[in-house]
This record gives sequence, structure tokens and C-alpha cells, in this order.
Amino acid sequence: MARGGRWGQAPGGRRLFLGFTDRDFAAARALGGRMSGGQDIHPLFPAPSVLSVTPNSGTAAGGTAVLITGSNFRPGATVTFGASGATGVVVNGPTSISCTTPAHAVGPVTVTVTNPDAQTGSLVNGYTYTPAAMIVAVGSGANVSVYSTDGINWNNGTGLPIGMSCMTWAPELGLFVAIGTAGFGARSPDGHTWTSFAIPVRNFTCIAWNGTIFVTCPNSIAPSLSSTDAITWVDNNIKDSGNVNHTAAFTAIDWVPQIGHFSLIACASNATFNSPDGLVWGFTFPLPTGKPGAASGIAHRTTDGFIEVVGNAGTNRGMTSPDAGTWTVLTAPGFPALDYSAVAYGSAGFVAITPSGVGSLPAGAWRDIDFSPALGLYIAVGTSGGKIGISSDGASWSLISKPEQLVALAVSA
Repeated sequence: MARGGRWGQAPGGRRLFLGFTDRDFAAARALGGRMSGGQDIHPLFPAPSVLSVTPNSGTAAGGTAVLITGSNFRPGATVTFGASGATGVVVNGPTSISCTTPAHAVGPVTVTVTNPDAQTGSLVNGYTYTPAAMIVAVGSGANVSVYSTDGINWNNGTGLPIGMSCMTWAPELGLFVAIGTAGFGARSPDGHTWTSFAIPVRNFTCIAWNGTIFVTCPNSIAPSLSSTDAITWVDNNIKDSGNVNHTAAFTAIDWVPQIGHFSLIACASNATFNSPDGLVWGFTFPLPTGKPGAASGIAHRTTDGFIEVVGNAGTNRGMTSPDAGTWTVLTAPGFPALDYSAVAYGSAGFVAITPSGVGSLPAGAWRDIDFSPALGLYIAVGTSGGKIGISSDGASWSLISKPEQLVALAVSA
């Protein structure tokens, strides 16, 4: 049995029992759940509940600052990620805790908040540990993939099928996923070793992941595909709220978490589409006069979700939107009318590339660009010249010699 509690003084000098503390209840549970005198214990406060962790992923090295939301958090609460304790735990109030993630093996973990009275609340798979910054690029040829942890030293992967055209990183699953045009896709947990899967033969040009579902779309009048696990893929016609199918040549897609929508571009069909779940879509039709003739890339600003689309046809080659619904055309000379192939957002803002280069990046049939926040680098890949470009500011580029012809890349951090 445990003894304890809080005592005060009543009028006349008599001692007055004020109640048990969180520490008393915790001690009682450790001794079998009974207090002094043998009575069963009953919680003085309700158990905590964990609703979300933001961000919900970070590298295996730990050190990521996160905000945990929920209810019934008590001063002195502790936090564990899997079996590892978080550091810098601050209980901001009954619904919010700030802390720093500990180091952990790659993969999803349960996040648990334990109040001082030993009551707990957990969010299963509430946080996913990802590899240290990993950059992965793929080519359209058979078994053409490369990976790097620093953007400078690159190694070859194995097992990638032929025909890859686009790829993305899914931190919640810990997977790189590449999609191709020859009836195959592939997934990899580390960017080194790939497992292929069959998909319909379509001219897939873009893919995005929103935390629960992949959506990949073709540049042809054919259904898109969706998957929740990168194993089973199903046809996913773009439907509006009236269950009407929309067929269009889709060329760029992005998940924009700040606005909670996929943004899907079909400039040739004069429309953009958006969806919160990848299944039911709203659309903006038509696009403003002067929009790009064909979209080739899309990216969003990570602070507020502001979207930029670049293209490679038409009088103007870019457009922007704050909400994936209202679009403004970017016109020359402020936005030069070049044949853009891709765009990325990073520490220097939006950086768009063309096949013939950008800034000090020379011609190289450049196909894709991404930004690694962990490394502070923009990375560009292309299909000629045997080069990979890296830049900290999007203007001054260094070239890494690699013979592979690369068409798409993704970064884990």
C-alpha cells in the first residue's frame, strides 16, 4: 500500500486531508493499485489522449522539434517515441506538448504521453522515422537508379525496371516509389534496392503522395491510378462531386498540405483539378487567358502552400495560385518564356530549370529538380551530358559526373 497525499490545517489547528497527488497515484499503481487503508484507487484526472504529431516524420537521427496535440495533458508528462524518450518536453497546456524526437530506427512508431499519475495515451504509428537525407534519381532505362546522402557522392541502385518516368517519397511508409510508362513501377525503402510491380501501360507523367494515398496520372486520355501501399494499384478516374468522370492529359501533380489538397494540372485541356483525398475532385475550368500551353512542373511554397506551375509551350510559361483554385498567369519579361521542364521550392525560393540549363547550369537535357532541406541543396538531373547538378542558391551550380541518363528524382529529407 502507498501512503501520501496533501494535508492542510483546518480552523482550530486540526490537520485536514486535501487529497492524493499525481505522484501518490503513480506510486500506488506501482504497488498494485491500492492506497493506504486498502481502498482501490480511482484516477483523479482523465487519461491523456494523443490526436496528432506535427510534423509526423523526421530522420532517424532524431532532433526534430514536434508539436503533439490531444487532451488531458498534465504538467510533468513525459513522451516516448516507440521505447525511446523524447527530450525537451514542455507541456504547453492540457491540449499541447512540445518536445524533440529521440534517435530511432527507420520506420513508424507509436507516440505515447504518460501523465505523472501513470495514465497514458498513445497514437499508433503517429510518427515515422526516415533515413538520413537520401536523394534518389531514376532513369528510363533498365536498372538505372542512383542514390546519395550528400548530393556529391553517388552510388548505383539495383532492381529498377525499364521505363520509369516519375517518382515520389512517402515518409509515412518509408518508401520511394517510381512509376513508368512500360507497364511497371517500383518501390524502395532505401533507394538502393527496388521491388517492381505491374501497372497498366500508360504514359504516366506525374505522381504525388498525401500521407495516405498515391495518385499517378497519365499524359493521355486514360484513368489515373491510386494506391495506399504501393503494392495494390487501382484505376482511379478523376471524378467530381457529381460522380462525373473527367478525362484529360494530366502533366503535373502536387500534394499541398498547407491547403489540404492535391493540385492536378491539365493545361492542354484548359483545366486544373484539386482533391482532399485523391478520389473526389473539384476543378477550375477554364484557366485564365494566356495560361501555359502545357504544364511540365509544379511546386509549392512550404510556408503557406503558394503554388507555382511552369510549362514548355504557349505564349506564357508559368502561373501561380494561393489556393489551387484561383490562378494568375506569369508573363514575360518578368517570367521569361522558356521551355521549362520542372520547378522546385527551397531556401532560395522557386527555382525552375530548362533542358538548356539555368544560371550556371549548362545544357544537359535537364528533366527534374528537387530540394533537400536537410542538405540545403537543389538537385537537378537530366538525360545527356552524364551530369547531376547541385546548388545552394539555384543560380551557381556544381556538376557531378555520372553516366546514367536520369529523368526523375525525390528526396527523403
